Amino acid sequence: MDSNWFRTYEKLLPHAACLDIETCYWNGPIAVIGIYRPRDGPIEVTQLVRGQTLTREALAQALHGIQLIITFNGQTHDLPKIGKEFPGCIGPHVASLDLYEVAKDLNLNAGLKLLEGQFDIERPEWMRRRRHIAVKLWRRFAKHDNRQALAALLEYNAQDAVNLYPLAQVLAKKSKVRARILSAIDAATVM
Repeated sequence: MDSNWFRTYEKLLPHAACLDIETCYWNGPIAVIGIYRPRDGPIEVTQLVRGQTLTREALAQALHGIQLIITFNGQTHDLPKIGKEFPGCIGPHVASLDLYEVAKDLNLNAGLKLLEGQFDIERPEWMRRRRHIAVKLWRRFAKHDNRQALAALLEYNAQDAVNLYPLAQVLAKKSKVRARILSAIDAATVM
């Protein structure tokens, strides 16, 4: 991870999207893609649902104009999945920022929900406590056409996507401080 990643982040933020996927089952096909473009005003999340709105064309449209995709563990999970199921929707010109890798670089080895708790990023309690909730909700929806399960899954996915932005802001601030400290150390050792 480039230690000055936050410069690219700040430059591309007006053209950034926070992206999170949910799968039908562990390592299965994509069930939902949530895309949040950070901006002032009401929070709007574009969500594409398998069998309904999740198409190559809809995804390409949702990502139109995006120059930076912010994910959590997206380098190994979200982006390869999208690349496999929807080749070419994320062009080679689009930069990627994986907050999981940034957190590791800052010695904050923890999952998304733990980092949210550590940095006071809000999330409903029911979403924090249950493991594999997204897969369970998708199964309930797919098997029984349970609309309440789909609504809960979409709420969960939206929370994941939206919370990436405040986490990115916190990690950018921490990385800036770290870069200044390392720069001061380097300057002191030269003297």
